[in-house]
Amino acid sequence: MNNHLPTVLITHHIGSATRRTRRRMAKLACENILAGLRGERLPHCVNEEIYHR
Repeated sequence: MNNHLPTVLITHHIGSATRRTRRRMAKLACENILAGLRGERLPHCVNEEIYHR
């Protein structure tokens, strides 16, 4: 196995590390929390199948 790849750079995932993205993530979380407290559907639900049970 060749472990020498001079044109490859492997880094950790930092796609959410910008201020803009972190603010957006916080806003989405707050919107979900407030909707949940009001007994409403979560506006940013990742697993919407929970509503079809």
